[in-house]
Amino acid sequence: MVCSGTARNDRYSPDLSPITIIFPYHHVQKWAKTRAREKKNHAVGINKSLHDSVLASAAKKTKYVTLYTLIANYAVGGAVARKLVKELAAAGTIRKVVGSGSLAVYAPKA
Repeated sequence: MVCSGTARNDRYSPDLSPITIIFPYHHVQKWAKTRAREKKNHAVGINKSLHDSVLASAAKKTKYVTLYTLIANYAVGGAVARKLVKELAAAGTIRKVVGSGSLAVYAPKA
């Protein structure tokens, strides 16, 4: 675009699209790129041997048990971890210390 002295007329020249006239910096990209999260390949079902080892050793290995510790330590999905916590609590190996809607913390029963 050549500057002819009348900036207003150059701004509304026919080679500009209406979007460019309304949003002159429309083509500018974002400063930061978003990073893709790493895909976790957790099991959505568990076999009998893993089930028995979780029930036997989950409460003995750590000072506390949450859903997220089971997910991280045994590479299981969230639904499986919730069922395992319910089974551990029903068996009496863990007891609830702090409970809320979003996070429950369990401790081994001593």
